[in-house]
Amino acid sequence: PFRIGVFCDAFEVAAADGSFVASGGAVRSAAQVYDPRRVVAEIDSPVTIYDAAGTAYRLDWSVGRINAATAPVNERMVAFEADDIRVGLDGIGELARADRLGLYVREQGAAMDVAMRPRALTVDPALVGGRALPPVGLDIDLRLEDWASTWASGPVAAGSGMINRVALLLTDDRGVIVEGPFRLSPDGLISGDFSVRVVDVPGVLAAARDIVPELAPQIETLAAAAPRQASMPDDELSLSFTVREGRVFAGFLPLGRIPPVRLDLSSGL
Repeated sequence: PFRIGVFCDAFEVAAADGSFVASGGAVRSAAQVYDPRRVVAEIDSPVTIYDAAGTAYRLDWSVGRINAATAPVNERMVAFEADDIRVGLDGIGELARADRLGLYVREQGAAMDVAMRPRALTVDPALVGGRALPPVGLDIDLRLEDWASTWASGPVAAGSGMINRVALLLTDDRGVIVEGPFRLSPDGLISGDFSVRVVDVPGVLAAARDIVPELAPQIETLAAAAPRQASMPDDELSLSFTVREGRVFAGFLPLGRIPPVRLDLSSGL
């Protein structure tokens, strides 16, 4: 008696500026009468998203759930979780899949917290230079400072923030973890000072030899030259990197470049 909900057989939502149109299957939602600002919902796949160029992206999952708080302003949040999720591109086919995906966005005053956690993620080799990558886990936790006034104020995303944790997990106890402040320029160039922790160094180096054999010698040289910390386990390594407008340095040693990252975050809804 104290619950309200909206049920529909299908949905469609479009940006006011025409930047995207999304449509999908049935929606079942519920909220408590005494707190209607907090909503839980299930969405049936497939969901198709058309961008401004008319390109169609298709998302399929076995179970999709949304948990959202719509007010007050500066405290809104939305969480999306899906099992057995697959992402495809019209005319190309499947681009990526994961056993489970969690995506979380939360306002914290003027900042925006963003987290994403796919498990057993696999991607089309065409997206990563033809490399056949093993299934991996990602654990991404970012804070975007001054969200409305910087990140979402222009045609492309640009601003500063903090990487609380970005982890590439080859297994539950093997991977690479990155932390540190960063800035993204309007040209999509990343700058920042990052701490990198490698867990299970032998295992990560073995994976690097298989995935990026052309970079394996540089990676092994860097790992061998890095100072060991007495407080860390023998199979772990801590490194520091500086990135200036996409150029990566370990001290004064140049290591390469990070390609530009250009994101349009102004939805126009």
